[in-house]
Amino acid sequence: KKVKQNEELVSLLKRSNDERQQILNSINKVEEDDDPIDAFFKTMALTVKSLPQHLKIKAKKEVFNIITNLEIENNSATPISNRNSLFSSPNPSLQSSSHSGFSTYIRPTQYVFPETNDRQPGNWIQSFGEQN
Repeated sequence: KKVKQNEELVSLLKRSNDERQQILNSINKVEEDDDPIDAFFKTMALTVKSLPQHLKIKAKKEVFNIITNLEIENNSATPISNRNSLFSSPNPSLQSSSHSGFSTYIRPTQYVFPETNDRQPGNWIQSFGEQN
């Protein structure tokens, strides 16, 4: 009877070990299939973590500035009708854009007046700060 219990225990441990190995293999495969951008930033994260605190802060600031500038450049190159991430804020002179977890606020440079009888169509667009 004792031998049978030991055999069952060994069998159970072997199955458990095989299942654990399959899980580890699938995790390793997922890590190998990482997107190149994900792999790059993971490597950069390890490097930044090894720096002194003041350089960590500087690295975060500079990466944030680079990404923000690229987002602004991308938004400037994209027609407004294709900017799905822009939405109106309660303050009509501000629009908010949220990408990658960061929010930026863009103050529009022009206001388009709605069509009215007292304005000529050519005068609908007025730059901010310009007096009529």
